[in-house]
Amino acid sequence: MEGAVRHSGAADESGPARGLARTPAFSSVGLTVSRLLRAVEDSRIETSYQSGRLQQLLQELTNSTVDEELDGQIDDASFAIAELFLRALSPGDLPHEADVDPDGEATFDWGEPGNRFAVSVSSDWQLAYAGLFMGEIVKGTELFLGDQIPSNVLDGIRRCQG
Repeated sequence: MEGAVRHSGAADESGPARGLARTPAFSSVGLTVSRLLRAVEDSRIETSYQSGRLQQLLQELTNSTVDEELDGQIDDASFAIAELFLRALSPGDLPHEADVDPDGEATFDWGEPGNRFAVSVSSDWQLAYAGLFMGEIVKGTELFLGDQIPSNVLDGIRRCQG
């Protein structure tokens, strides 16, 4: 961890805190700091994975508008709203695929045959969703406010995860 201060466990015998490392209160603080540093590191690993996957999905949106003649061009507003949508998802809820519909909306897909869910993100902040779960069809539209995924959409995503 570059630039981080690590507690070596050794007592610092210099300065005004000399001898404090042997007291129970100081040991408790040292243990708490160690746990906190470990939690921060775990969070960085998770955030790094999410950031990498997020960038990969955004690149898929960008590439689909360039590589495939049938796809529409995603405009800056739609792309920005699609990015907000992805950032509002937890790391475990990120989609398997990202694409651009012919009408220029970003579309995200989850699941496998028989258990699929898709969300289209429009430039007017609407999320159109549809899912097929073992023969049961769900569909609808929800307003996306930019920071919280509507519960019907989140339920569909999580149904694909098991």
